[in-house]
Amino acid sequence: MEDTSKELACPNEHCEFYGIIGKDTILFRRKYGTKPSQNLFVCKTCKKTFSERKGTPFFGFHLHEKKIITIIRCFFKGNGTRVTARICDVHHDTVTQIIRRFGTHSEQVSRLFLKNYPLKEY
Repeated sequence: MEDTSKELACPNEHCEFYGIIGKDTILFRRKYGTKPSQNLFVCKTCKKTFSERKGTPFFGFHLHEKKIITIIRCFFKGNGTRVTARICDVHHDTVTQIIRRFGTHSEQVSRLFLKNYPLKEY
């Protein structure tokens, strides 16, 4: 298992290490859920337990992140929610929920899709 705890920050607003990454205050606790299983972490300072998806647009969805990204890409290529649902083999309400969630997390989505993207000026 890759150690992602060093890339996480405590989500507890009352913790002295809230939002601070790289202070070695987060520990892996265990895996939870099925298909896909998620990592559960705990803050050593305030003892708050949280999911690795907490605060991300993936939080609360039971699909693999790759599947969610495929749904987003399919939708943004011009397919409607029902067509995207048929292509990705999910319910159209799931597509709608994902699109709405990602819309509220647009900054994170931009970073996700534009990471290492070679932008050129013309």
